[in-house]
Amino acid sequence: MVPDTPSGTAEPEGGSDEIRLGHVLNAATSQQAQSFGIEEFYRRVADAVTGGELNQIISQLPSSYAVMFGKADLAD
Repeated sequence: MVPDTPSGTAEPEGGSDEIRLGHVLNAATSQQAQSFGIEEFYRRVADAVTGGELNQIISQLPSSYAVMFGKADLAD
């Protein structure tokens, strides 16, 4: 559930990372959207998150996604 803040805007539970992401997503327009391949996706993720954050993301995905992120030892 997303509680209302005193200013009347919805604020996600869980901390400032979600708040920053929400602001970025809300500010994005269709003109800012880009299409790119999987290699560019990997590069952007690697530039945007730390190793610990990447491990946390991978842990929330089905294990078959670990291979895509170069973590084949974590896959079933």
